[in-house]
Amino acid sequence: SGASYMEANKMRASSRELGIREGRERGRQEGQQEGRQEERRELLGVLLEQRFGRLSRRAIRRIESLPAEEMRDLFNRALQAESLRELGLAD
Repeated sequence: SGASYMEANKMRASSRELGIREGRERGRQEGQQEGRQEERRELLGVLLEQRFGRLSRRAIRRIESLPAEEMRDLFNRALQAESLRELGLAD
């Protein structure tokens, strides 16, 4: 009976360690994704300021709230746009 108790403890410890490793990996991946998203935001901000001048707080908040797909779309449109108004970012 003592051996099976020890084996069960080892299995629980092994499962717990696996769960911890998986959690750490998931956290690392989420952190990397957030970092890439922040970098995209910064690049979009730089592009817009280079093309159109200083951005309003409203435009900055709008950019910061965009999901990744919309940010990519806005970046591509910003390459061709004539104004912030055309991009929906004018006050």
